[in-house]
Amino acid sequence: MSATPARVSACVAGALLLSAMAAVSAAHAQQTRDGPAPPDVRVQSDTVMRWTSRYSLTVESSTTSTSTQYWRRVDQLPLYTRLSLDATHLAGDHVDVHIGAWAGLDIRLPDDPAPVAGDFGVAWAEGRLGPFSVWGGRRFVAWGPPGGLHVDGGGLTFRLPSGFGAELMVGRPVTPSHESAVGAQMAFEGPTGAAGARAMYADPGKLALSLSYVQRWAEGILADRTLGFDGTWAPHPLVDVRGNVAVDLAGVGVEQAGADVLIVASRELLLDVAYAHVDPRRLLPSWSILSVFASSLYEEGAIGATWRALPSLSLRTELALRVYHVPGGQIDDDPDVGYRADAVARYAPHAAGGTQLLARLSRRDDGTLGYTLLTITGAWRLRPIDFTAELAGAIDDERERDTALARLSVEVPISASLRVGGTFDAARTAVAESELRGLIRVSYAVPAESRRP
Repeated sequence: MSATPARVSACVAGALLLSAMAAVSAAHAQQTRDGPAPPDVRVQSDTVMRWTSRYSLTVESSTTSTSTQYWRRVDQLPLYTRLSLDATHLAGDHVDVHIGAWAGLDIRLPDDPAPVAGDFGVAWAEGRLGPFSVWGGRRFVAWGPPGGLHVDGGGLTFRLPSGFGAELMVGRPVTPSHESAVGAQMAFEGPTGAAGARAMYADPGKLALSLSYVQRWAEGILADRTLGFDGTWAPHPLVDVRGNVAVDLAGVGVEQAGADVLIVASRELLLDVAYAHVDPRRLLPSWSILSVFASSLYEEGAIGATWRALPSLSLRTELALRVYHVPGGQIDDDPDVGYRADAVARYAPHAAGGTQLLARLSRRDDGTLGYTLLTITGAWRLRPIDFTAELAGAIDDERERDTALARLSVEVPISASLRVGGTFDAARTAVAESELRGLIRVSYAVPAESRRP
């Protein structure tokens, strides 16, 4: 479904309204107010102009009732504005407000029926009174199904000083877009809903437990029910243990499970061991058409080590073995065995403005096709200009989807609150033999001394 002009106008108008609200809130934060927790308003606005392109499927019909389909490249020069507002400790430390939104316009003004786009990533407020807190709006809920939920709704939380608490949530799952290409977009607007509850306990630094239940439905039909458990335990100051499991109660099976152990072997050496079980088919609602494209269930075991060779140099290596299989042997009785191996070197001097380097070499193989990835990134400062350069390349074993990328970014501070920068990309991908992309960025943030009265 294409975005309607009314909806697009509402998004743009909302972004402009948020800009005005941010200015008023920033000014209000500078007013004097006594109290242990004065208001703190953080506002950041980014304006980005990016030269890019997207590929559109074109269908042409002839007089002989035949049609021709082909992909064509559509160049774009969109102008994006992004705004984030985080206002905390309002109304005597009883109210918090969080807003993130963006609006975009293709300044080439093509024949596209919808050259303007925009959306809210988050827009929610929370009020607190004693052990209770209530929230409403568009928010990302981190608990429940693996990966969490993005909902338009509300919730109630109750916390005791002893560490025990409970939470209720109800809303409509949404899929907000973030910097998508302007133009006609698909929208998921069917009547869907979600509701859930969570019980929790937290003893900071020692133990944290969470048990949750969430169910989703679409068109009045129950889509899935997920029972989730998350836990973190520190049996020793040098050992952390974490685990999670999500169970699909509708289909009776494990959606995702994982556990990892982090051991501080010495001041210079960290060791970690991890296990993961993922069933991608259960991660998608049963009513979603995308469920037919889900990949196979897999289990993975990994070991890793991080060594701080020097105060400014750290080295990490990780090796994982992954087993793919379809339960019941529906497709293949013999599971595919894959692996991944990573080596990372990071150089970050303690001196501010010093040159920083990051190099990563990765090898991936899913049992059918493998590829090798190399990334080198560097950041340095030639006062007052900050530079970042990146070189990346990926080579697959069949040499059919080789990719290369070169990127240079420059950022210049104009004042304490205003920065101007730009990024230039040159890429070679499986879709395009050569592609150039440019971006201009203007960022504004309320100075720290203006956040508090």
